[in-house]
Amino acid sequence: IRIAAGEPLGRKQEEIRMQGHALECRIYAEDPGNGFLPATGRLQRLRFPDCTPHVRIDTGVREGDDISVHYDPLIAKLVTWDSDRRRCLRRMLDALSRTRVAGVATNIGFLASVISHEAFQAADIDTGFIELHHADLFPDKETVSPDILCLATLYQMLRRANRSEREAVSSADPTSPWWATDSWRLNLVDEEHFRFHDGIREHDVIVKQTTPRHPSAPRRSCERGNSPADHAANAYTITVDGRSLYASGRLEPDGRLTAILDNIQRRADVVEEHEYLVMFDAGHTYRLKHVPDSVHTGEEEAPGSLISSMPGRVVEVVVSEGQQVKKGDALLVLEAMKIEHIIAAPHDGTVQSLHYHEGELVEEGMELLALADNPR
Repeated sequence: IRIAAGEPLGRKQEEIRMQGHALECRIYAEDPGNGFLPATGRLQRLRFPDCTPHVRIDTGVREGDDISVHYDPLIAKLVTWDSDRRRCLRRMLDALSRTRVAGVATNIGFLASVISHEAFQAADIDTGFIELHHADLFPDKETVSPDILCLATLYQMLRRANRSEREAVSSADPTSPWWATDSWRLNLVDEEHFRFHDGIREHDVIVKQTTPRHPSAPRRSCERGNSPADHAANAYTITVDGRSLYASGRLEPDGRLTAILDNIQRRADVVEEHEYLVMFDAGHTYRLKHVPDSVHTGEEEAPGSLISSMPGRVVEVVVSEGQQVKKGDALLVLEAMKIEHIIAAPHDGTVQSLHYHEGELVEEGMELLALADNPR
């Protein structure tokens, strides 16, 4: 404003010299794998790398804030600087790997894929970059490794052990065996079963209590540290997809897990997100759903149902109940993050029921309307 009013700039153009290389990544609450649709939710975990002369964070949100449908879903601008482009890109990949966001879908993994791509590294960039390299930037999703499932199971066991210990201390009989989380059982087999879904398939996990391995016992050495603190009193043999791993560890109050898996030390951040566990490990983010024994996933969606792929507001209902429609006909218009999305009929049919009316808010994953097949 002062410059627009005519005041002079603080420096002349010839006094400004280029120094090094900088890159900015905009971290958004969006789902790149679903057409970059915006996402909403509560920021249950929001951690950035420390700001240094090489790393800068610009953000207007804090952990615990809500990303709503009423504003742009920008979470932060992450900026790195170094003496040349190659070093700057390397710093950005490191900074992205140390950024932790849970509670909403983000584009962090996509940004890392773009920056690490050989064409981007070579500065071979144009407006068709994403379309040209789509197969590399959106690879087919793979099932998670047994190590990650083992860490998720260990987190569940340690969390239960910690909770039981706190309840025992505050009880009238802290020494009661009912507070124990070890192998003591009453007429039960000494093993437990867990089931996780990684977005592709379910994994069955079997857990057995075992004796902690004392660091002085003969064994292969750990990659990092051999102190007794690395070995928790709660130790388990965890079998995932036919592979058995010895696991022990400790759980920090903020959800950080330090574990020993077959004598190799691992560290992971874990956030509970409703029935999901969000795990940050070695720069990667995993989202695992804990499936109760009575629930089985993978069932096909009911014919004719239309599910909202994002939270938003219904701005227009184009059809009415009982109306016949053709494949591709507009059914209703959903507004999210200042963008209108037309919901079209996936096939010919008759509108059986409308679940929302104009002006109503819709949560992600809700059925918008039911579309029945036309009688043959």
